[in-house]
Amino acid sequence: EEAARLAAAGWSRALPTADVPAGSVRSVRVGTGPGALDVLLVNVGGQITAYENACAHQGLPLDDAELDPVAGTLTCPWHGFCYDATSGECVTMPGAQLATLPLRLVGGDAWVRAEG
Repeated sequence: EEAARLAAAGWSRALPTADVPAGSVRSVRVGTGPGALDVLLVNVGGQITAYENACAHQGLPLDDAELDPVAGTLTCPWHGFCYDATSGECVTMPGAQLATLPLRLVGGDAWVRAEG
């Protein structure tokens, strides 16, 4: 089964894709122990992207980030840093970038892999 192969290859099941409808942002912790990772899933127009849940500015969590699905931007609630929600590129501070995580959508679930 695909899920078993993904798990064996170091992928972690994050959330069912139904839990990340278009125009939404969801945070989830994947993995356990020292390998655990806080992940942010963003859905703009049906395209889901996975990032480490940490603003490139000070590493603060983006759980309450404001998603503008029309403009395709994600704005950090702490200091207003604004990102392209589909690429993670910071539009307010060129050169800054959210850490993008590999993502696969399999069997109705979003799977991410931490880069180690």
